[in-house]
Amino acid sequence: MRNGRKKYLKYIWIIALSLEVILYLIFHFFRLKICLFNIGPSIIVLGLLMLILILPMMFFDYVNKTLIKVIYNLVVVILIPIIIFAYIMLYSEYRYFTFKSPNKSNTLVVEEKTFLLSGWSDVYEKKYGIFIKQIEGEISNDDGFRPFSSGAYTLQWKNDDTVIINYSFGSGDVWKTEEINFK
Repeated sequence: MRNGRKKYLKYIWIIALSLEVILYLIFHFFRLKICLFNIGPSIIVLGLLMLILILPMMFFDYVNKTLIKVIYNLVVVILIPIIIFAYIMLYSEYRYFTFKSPNKSNTLVVEEKTFLLSGWSDVYEKKYGIFIKQIEGEISNDDGFRPFSSGAYTLQWKNDDTVIINYSFGSGDVWKTEEINFK
């Protein structure tokens, strides 16, 4: 590989590493997650992590250090399937739905999750364009039922800061109500 391409791969690697660190700091200090085009934070972090792991295999020069290169490549080849399997088991079933208030001053984001026979949804407020911040309220479901994916819900905005969500619990004809306040 030519040195010019290696240089650009290094820049991409530095950008991916920087973004990963920035997202980590934003989450832990400000409790904000990134949600871009209804793509959740876990897939964005996974993509950055894959770049961080794979790119050094292409641009680091291992002159007279073939053992280090072999060990690094072996570790990466083992880690990638483990990371992808963990992602599939833990995060692949997350779905995101957005709803704007009547005057478009607030945006509600619902993160729908299932795991085995349980289901629940966390609610977030969209902040600063691409970030979401968790707000008070949780929607629980039965047997991993997905009311938002199934269209088994109704939204009623009381005002621009309060929304009432009526949703199917998933077992029979049971419906529940959750009131979400942005303030």
